[in-house]
Amino acid sequence: MSAPMNKNTEFNAKMALTFAEYFDGISPRAQRVSLRLRAEADELEMQNSETQSTTIWRLSKMRRFDGLADDSSMTFAADNTDPARLVVDEVNALRAILTANPNMKVQGSDPKKARKAFAFAGVALGMIAGLVLFAVPTLASRATDMVPPEREIAFGEQMFGMIYTQAGYRQCANPAGQVALDQMGARLSANANIGLPLTIRVINDPMPQATALPGGHITIYSGLIAQAENPNEVAAVLAHEIGHVAHRDGTRAALQAMGSFGLVGLAFGDVFGTTAVAGVTQSLIASSHSREAETNADAYAHRMLENADISPRHLASFFTRLEEQGMATDIGVFQHLSSHPELADRIDATMTAADDAMLGDQMILSDAEWAALQTICGGGAAPAKS
Repeated sequence: MSAPMNKNTEFNAKMALTFAEYFDGISPRAQRVSLRLRAEADELEMQNSETQSTTIWRLSKMRRFDGLADDSSMTFAADNTDPARLVVDEVNALRAILTANPNMKVQGSDPKKARKAFAFAGVALGMIAGLVLFAVPTLASRATDMVPPEREIAFGEQMFGMIYTQAGYRQCANPAGQVALDQMGARLSANANIGLPLTIRVINDPMPQATALPGGHITIYSGLIAQAENPNEVAAVLAHEIGHVAHRDGTRAALQAMGSFGLVGLAFGDVFGTTAVAGVTQSLIASSHSREAETNADAYAHRMLENADISPRHLASFFTRLEEQGMATDIGVFQHLSSHPELADRIDATMTAADDAMLGDQMILSDAEWAALQTICGGGAAPAKS
């Protein structure tokens, strides 16, 4: 049966000025469309405001949804098979559409079909959760071992560009400070089999943060240097990040994030990977490693500091002082300071390592080198370069 005629031709002409949100069922991005109702032709015409492309739905076949939009809007589908959705919140447009098809069926109103749909969705989400929690981490770990060092370095450079360069971060450019930082890295990594060259940068940002990206790319925020009482505290945090590099945790986390966010994006219609890109970027800038990875990085830092004749207690004292000052964050190397129950155990383990080491505790930098590092952002900051 064709839809009843809408006699209000004047309003039909004006409906080209009415806008709604159209979801094509492929991308999660809403598309702004203008509406034109031609009831005599049994058509609802939607014109994309960006591409000017036109989509036409048969009014007599359209379905409406209950409970999928707020009280001021309504969601429609072309029929009972098309995944595309149209969300309309203009009152007169809603009235015209429903007047043109007053017997429009409600999609999903069959309780049996709804129960089947929910059951299917539950099984699908359970399978995705299993893949994200178990299969993806295992595959990411195995894939990490197969990535050649030169590819990993290039990958880390690319991720640095995505996270810092494109976001407008400024890289501290004082040459003397960079020399001091490079010397710190060289002294820590002397005789260490890291497997990758280290690229250590300082970003002009007040957060007490440090991150390790794939391929040996370590970024220290100026706020971390500002909060350190001596160069050995910076060295202790740097040794922890070098531990992540040596264990290739950044690469493993990136590969896992790609798989996890890709699966989640696919489940919710993002087949083009925008969820994956955003998820990987967020995951890397947060440097959110597993508890095991953090513990292993701590242990690596203990050994590295001992080899450099530096007491591991600097790692524990720096973490503890920041926490006492209320500066613990959920970002970077300090993520575990927020609410992780094993924090006290990790600090105790670090202090135990310091007691066992019985070191003389030499400062890793001279007073002049430390002063240069503290003022590494004093000479200005240039755009971060990947």
